[in-house]
Amino acid sequence: MARSRTLVLVAPSCYLPNPAVVDRAARFFSGQGWRVIAGETVLAREKRFAGPDALRLADLQRFATDPSIDLVLSARGGYGLSRLLDRIDYAAVRARKARLAGYSDFTAFNLAYLAHGGVSFAAPSAGDFGAEQPDPFTVEHFFGVLQSRNYA
Repeated sequence: MARSRTLVLVAPSCYLPNPAVVDRAARFFSGQGWRVIAGETVLAREKRFAGPDALRLADLQRFATDPSIDLVLSARGGYGLSRLLDRIDYAAVRARKARLAGYSDFTAFNLAYLAHGGVSFAAPSAGDFGAEQPDPFTVEHFFGVLQSRNYA
């Protein structure tokens, strides 16, 4: 029996103004056969951020280096990830060969990780999958990339 794929939602930047998006995204991915975990940051809030810097860094680092996680997906963009970049252990993330995805503010991570020799994905956030009706084009191409052997 094949092990189920595990996806973690993290919010390394701004807080989520509508937490229902997380529930809808979790239902969407569960319906696609994924086991979904929400990091502490997805429901945290400190000023404009999804919790204090230390919490956002810990969530991202923990899940990006956890061998039981297949994909770490940013819950949303905004601002705040650039405040963490100099404290991420990129070597540990790269050694794990974690699959990380997101866009908007997550692009700061994507570029920093690339500069450290890692590969991540510019991809829709959990908010895109937590829409009332996720866009079929987005769904098709997101899963197409994830399933492609070229990007494993």
